[in-house]
Amino acid sequence: MLCLGLFDVRVRGDVRDIGENDFPQLKSLYLPEIIYGGHWCYFDHISDVPDVIRALYRFIKIDPDRYSDCNWCLSGSPDWYDSEYQENDAVPGPPFDVQFVRAGKRLGWRWGFHYEEEWYDFDSSSSCQSCEINWLDPEPDRGSDDYETYMIQLSNIEQEIDFFRGYHQPPTAEEYNRLCREHIST
Repeated sequence: MLCLGLFDVRVRGDVRDIGENDFPQLKSLYLPEIIYGGHWCYFDHISDVPDVIRALYRFIKIDPDRYSDCNWCLSGSPDWYDSEYQENDAVPGPPFDVQFVRAGKRLGWRWGFHYEEEWYDFDSSSSCQSCEINWLDPEPDRGSDDYETYMIQLSNIEQEIDFFRGYHQPPTAEEYNRLCREHIST
């Protein structure tokens, strides 16, 4: 099987249950949101995300464009919190969106708060306040053909890491509100 697209099916499951030797010839995979970790899935817990991303990684490497519009968020989760500063445009909301990023051929993912509808495209220039990137691939060698492209794209990505600098996942509610207070007072 080269392509598996579970469109309009009532199959439930979890991407973490897909074994390394399952579907060895698969070149493209589309999983709907009803599958935990599928496109547009809502995560139950912040702690679930790294394992789900690792489970998807082999498919992402095969077909990164399939995942360029894949995104998830934390919603209805016990880890969710509202901002004390919801009405203040000077601070971003909590970073509960999960998005893939690509710099050159290097893939990673991040938590973020996105201001625009186009936030889901990892090649888009949508406005985002992002946590640090959780890289899946090593940095390319300085002498490689991809290195210059990587550095240019990395520079653009890093411009979106400001408010949540130093965080690789969403801060706790207390940390988030402290960041907001500090940002407003400066």
